[in-house]
Amino acid sequence: MHKQLKLRCITENAKLTYNFPTVIGNIVNKKISEVDPELGKKLHKGGIKYGNGHSAKLFIARLRPLNYSTLEHCIQVKGYEYVLDVRFYDPNLSKAFNKAILLEETFYLADKYGTKVFKIVGEKNMKVPHFSNKMKYKLRSPSSLSEKKKDEKKGRVIRPNEPIFIEKLQDHFLRKTDILYQFGVKDEGMEEGIEDLRFSLIGNKIKEKRLYFTPSSSEKAVGIKGYEYDFELVAPIPIQKLIYYGGFMENTARGFGYLDVLQN
Repeated sequence: MHKQLKLRCITENAKLTYNFPTVIGNIVNKKISEVDPELGKKLHKGGIKYGNGHSAKLFIARLRPLNYSTLEHCIQVKGYEYVLDVRFYDPNLSKAFNKAILLEETFYLADKYGTKVFKIVGEKNMKVPHFSNKMKYKLRSPSSLSEKKKDEKKGRVIRPNEPIFIEKLQDHFLRKTDILYQFGVKDEGMEEGIEDLRFSLIGNKIKEKRLYFTPSSSEKAVGIKGYEYDFELVAPIPIQKLIYYGGFMENTARGFGYLDVLQN
């Protein structure tokens, strides 16, 4: 599913924390839980988790906030309308989400800056691209793929033109498909062909960018580094669908790895 929602903020002078994709993701999970409690148990913070403590929701839903400006410690909504680009990899989540927004058109976003009220004022089904084994993409938000050695406290973000990048990308996809398998939404044979994956940059433009977040325990914004670029990926079709619907590489729940398909 690929849907675009237009929300109108009816709270004056609304401010939001930097981690808006996480906040709105939790609100969406709550709505889904109301119409499908069993599915909701797997989505919520206190529900079932897999892998290295990551909830499977990080790899299924993709929400991109538009129309905002960045302040020192928060996001200021511009005007009254806010656009969400919503993509779901799992059809069960898609059905539950569609049912949830039909039953209730209001989003209540609560964070350290108080509760904001948004109402759905527009809804549009977006065209889904034709998927093949070879696809070209443009990153609309930075992507992040990290490497951490045993003796290091912090890992580093790998540039996409480093020789080690493809090997780490293959490892990342294998971990992600294993998590989806445990969650029960993995396609049969999804991991087949990952060892033959081919990645290549389109052009030489690699932009380094950071997305900033304000942890709930602090007022100080934390920046996570990533890179934006165009690329071609040769991989199984289920992997192509996964990165389109679920985001490319790490930190997707925080807005990283949102991409559009480039026409050949």
